[in-house]
Amino acid sequence: LSSSSAASDVYKRQGMDDDGVEVAFTPFGMVKSAYESNTTGTGLGLPLAKRMMEIHGGTITIESQPKLGTRVTLVFPTERIITAVSVD
Repeated sequence: LSSSSAASDVYKRQGMDDDGVEVAFTPFGMVKSAYESNTTGTGLGLPLAKRMMEIHGGTITIESQPKLGTRVTLVFPTERIITAVSVD
């Protein structure tokens, strides 16, 4: 494996329990597995994403299981979706 795919494989398998998901949505919250590994961050990404989705009337949800992985889903309201416009 290349170093990038190996890192990606490790990241996919982190996962969080329900308490970890709650911590991840807290500003500066760092889930234990994140700060024990070689990942870096400030703990602001998910709280900012959640707030931006709320501002736009959308939702963000996290489905996660320890050692299996995490899925983050963003749902945007249709009135916030911009369709492509061709420029002739």
